[in-house]
Amino acid sequence: RAHYLHLLERLEVEHRDEAAVAMLRLHSLPDEYTLPLKLGDIFVIWNPRRDDKAAPAPGTKVASEVPAFAKRPSATGAMTLQDRATTNAVSVDQLVQWCSVHKATVNISLRIDAASVDQTTDSSLAFDAVWKKCFRLA
Repeated sequence: RAHYLHLLERLEVEHRDEAAVAMLRLHSLPDEYTLPLKLGDIFVIWNPRRDDKAAPAPGTKVASEVPAFAKRPSATGAMTLQDRATTNAVSVDQLVQWCSVHKATVNISLRIDAASVDQTTDSSLAFDAVWKKCFRLA
């Protein structure tokens, strides 16, 4: 758990303003010594600006001048084109397939979209939830 949290902190520090795709490997030690070690790979599609709203461009109407029907929050407003290309589903799928073909991943893999490394129960990167999903524990 400590190593997992350290890797997430490092991802957040090194890529605080840009998107990235990271692969983390978890190990599940068996309850009995005769059982094999289980490995699980997690692809974290990291985009810290995913949930930010875009700042209005110079010369555009402010919120009070925009009609109510046009006020739609943009989930990708603050993302750059490079961030969108990095976290694009097609790009990530190709990376995952390449890793699988070249035996860089094990047969258990999980993809998680994340914008923060919070460890609350509802967080997509919460250790217990990720562990259960990766190793299919109830």
